[in-house]
Amino acid sequence: MFKKTRKTLLLGIFILIICLGMLTGTTYAWLSDLLSSGSNVIQAGNLDISVEYTLDGENWNNLDGAKDLFKKDAWEPGSEEIVALKIENKGVLSFKYKALLNLYEENIGKTINGADIKLTDILIVNTLIKETDENGKATVKNAFNDANSVVYDKAALFSASEVLSKDITLLPGLSKYLIVKVYIPENLDLDMNNNGIDIPKIEFGINVVATQFTHEEDTFNNQYDVDAIYPNIIKINESFYFTIEDSFIKNGTFYSNNVSKNEILLDGNETTVTMDVTSEDAAKWNENNIPSFGNVFGSADGSSLTVRDLTIEGKMMSNMAGYYDPNGTKFNTTLNNIKIVDAKIVSGLDGLSPALFSYGDTTLNNCEIKGTTSNSGNEVFDIVIAEGKVTATDSEIGSVYMSEDKSVLVVAPGTEIDYINCEGDEEMWVFIKLGSKVNKIDAYGKNTHIIYEKGADIGDINVTPGNEDNIVEEDGKIVTTLEEIRRGIKDGDYVLVYNEIILPKASETLLYADKGNPINIDGKGQTFVLNGTPTGNVADGSYDYGYLGFIPHDGEDAIIENIKATGVGFVEVGHYATSDKGHYTINNLVVENLVGTLDIGGKNGKVIVGAFTHYGYAVLTNCTMTGTTTQKGVTAYDAVLVNNSTTTIVGGKYGTILVDNHASVVIEGGAEIDLIDDNAIKPYSSSKGNLTIKKDVKIGTININDLSAKYPANKAFKIEAGAQVGAIVYNGVTYTVEQWLAAYPSTEYKG
Repeated sequence: MFKKTRKTLLLGIFILIICLGMLTGTTYAWLSDLLSSGSNVIQAGNLDISVEYTLDGENWNNLDGAKDLFKKDAWEPGSEEIVALKIENKGVLSFKYKALLNLYEENIGKTINGADIKLTDILIVNTLIKETDENGKATVKNAFNDANSVVYDKAALFSASEVLSKDITLLPGLSKYLIVKVYIPENLDLDMNNNGIDIPKIEFGINVVATQFTHEEDTFNNQYDVDAIYPNIIKINESFYFTIEDSFIKNGTFYSNNVSKNEILLDGNETTVTMDVTSEDAAKWNENNIPSFGNVFGSADGSSLTVRDLTIEGKMMSNMAGYYDPNGTKFNTTLNNIKIVDAKIVSGLDGLSPALFSYGDTTLNNCEIKGTTSNSGNEVFDIVIAEGKVTATDSEIGSVYMSEDKSVLVVAPGTEIDYINCEGDEEMWVFIKLGSKVNKIDAYGKNTHIIYEKGADIGDINVTPGNEDNIVEEDGKIVTTLEEIRRGIKDGDYVLVYNEIILPKASETLLYADKGNPINIDGKGQTFVLNGTPTGNVADGSYDYGYLGFIPHDGEDAIIENIKATGVGFVEVGHYATSDKGHYTINNLVVENLVGTLDIGGKNGKVIVGAFTHYGYAVLTNCTMTGTTTQKGVTAYDAVLVNNSTTTIVGGKYGTILVDNHASVVIEGGAEIDLIDDNAIKPYSSSKGNLTIKKDVKIGTININDLSAKYPANKAFKIEAGAQVGAIVYNGVTYTVEQWLAAYPSTEYKG
């Protein structure tokens, strides 16, 4: 039996983290919304969770920054603590969530007789989900004032991972209560008298982990987010400076060997770590081929990693974001509220001693990295972009050095950088946005490009004579990510794309503009890589077309230019459900070698696949659409012009075009087209549906084999003298233009 001696059990700080991980959404973006007791970072507005807590059933406080959820220091059998949360969906997307216990650290105690005391095998956790109605409010009050009247959904040992019996769903605008009770059973048949030296202790958290739920419907159904995944959440050990005896991966880093490619969060819990590495230590590591880095913010398998709320100071080797991988693994690292100030670097790499090396894609939010010094004899900077891209928002940075091919620095609003150094012959890009400040730039590399938004606060820019054209002021919004494109189009900005955009896998990317905002996007020749599934379809409930859609509001216009689309999927401007069609100016759109996925009922009911389509009034100037294939066993077209749309094609090169369902098409300006399938259109004299071929146009074949019998062949198209048409095919007979005019003399021909 348990002895009634009142001995103290120590329970560490209770940390509550609410984390919504990367969504594998389709119609909507891959969103993240992160709210916690330490800091609050909201990365996308479509998914918005609000959490309040109460410790008495009456007084509610915002969870953000809370540190008093579990206050009890001394625990004994019969001890308990209760906290109630109110979780509210303030966004526009439904989500599902579950609660997990996350053990950060446990000290196993010892009894006087030397037996282990393991709190995770003793503590019991009870949970209860209630609606936020009058009954739910009464239950919350009773949990604190009349505990015996509350029946919990589930009781589990702390060592169990999940504390809810099932995932809980929450629709937009709704809320639920989550009541959590942690206690030690009163009649515990276990010797809990510790020896006074080995005191049992745990530090733990409850993670409410959420992801998007299959409730909202997109164009086809509500299954676009059916495979949304939950993130991993990991707590950093607070003792991670190097020792000679220990592996740098074990004790010197935040390095993660996580095997599932999820989003990983490392919470520094506002810790300050003082490093004390000597140059002799560094030399010994180098002699033993141990990498000469300090803290490594990286993930071995390329998972997305976020580190937050941490200060590093003292004598150290250069830290690293990401990790150098000769196999080309892509690293995505986000550092939130990280401070490395006045670091003393004892060892660097390649003649450089920065406070931080960056590999892969690194995002800095509210970071302070400056004042770095070194006695190593190396050149000193605060950040070295060794590979990839760094984006800094609301951060203060002393100096940045760039020298590698395709390295990119994005200076986002709220960031101030004292000095940027770009040298060497490699291609480098610096983007400076409105609301940021850069005091000095040395842009001596012959392939260095400095692109800044009009009005950005920039000091001196020193450039090699002859390279002045590489310094460009843009009167628009510079973007380098899909989310920036999405926000810019939504808000009606003039969007300038300066980076390759890789769309989410097996998804639909719809770029909607708000009412009153026309779409105006210049792709600057960048490639959009579509990531659909080649054989995806609607019938089986999948939603994996790789759809890239530029969708103005009803009646609004769009300007889309200098974009290249490749991969698996299709491109659309406007939407078939739009009632008031807009006017679309499409310049230099390149859709080449796309594996088409869009099923369209065309050619008199036959299913076909198209790589490009639009719904409105479009002028396509100098576009290229060629090489479309499909794995669906149907005919593939490079462009499909249907649904009463009106299109003017000016110049450019096209492989195959389908004109169907009362579309009106004018071809001019030296356009070159291999094949036009002209089917089931109304005569050109009608207000709907006609095909006009003007002079200096070159067309391989016009096929009207599938023209509806109710439309006379001589009304299928009109043609101007000077147009080069290789063949006209009708009812299985092939004609030259001259033969056609002789056989159907009433065809309108402008000589």
